[in-house]
Amino acid sequence: MKHSMVTFRLHRTAVIFIIIGSLLAALLIFAAGYVLAMRRRPVVAAVPAVAASAPAPPVAAAQPAPKVEMLAVRVGIFDSEDDAKTLAQQLAARKLDAVVVPLTTSGGVKLFTVEVGQYLTRAAAAAAASALADDEHLQGAVVPSGR
Repeated sequence: MKHSMVTFRLHRTAVIFIIIGSLLAALLIFAAGYVLAMRRRPVVAAVPAVAASAPAPPVAAAQPAPKVEMLAVRVGIFDSEDDAKTLAQQLAARKLDAVVVPLTTSGGVKLFTVEVGQYLTRAAAAAAASALADDEHLQGAVVPSGR
């Protein structure tokens, strides 16, 4: 019986085409993963900038008492109301006063925020935000209450 040995040889151009093809395949896989990750990224709303201070109106003789603005700690913002309600229910199960507050951006996009508590002073709200970060591992921002 006759045995024959087969030698497999690649030319230099074939090796170059294999390397370029592998790099292109890796680049396409990376790009597809990047695009999919961008679609699943949680929506983070930009905090609107405070407008430049307008000149104060002339002081009237009898001004009504200034309205007390309540503050809250915003712990989440979602583009889906169901996701926001899920977080609010989880926080309620932990005995936290959490509510879902709808918010419409200047671009007309409707978002849903989850706010915890109501506070009279910024110091009290900041202390609550710090306690939420320490105890519940939730990062929050002090915002005017949307209730």
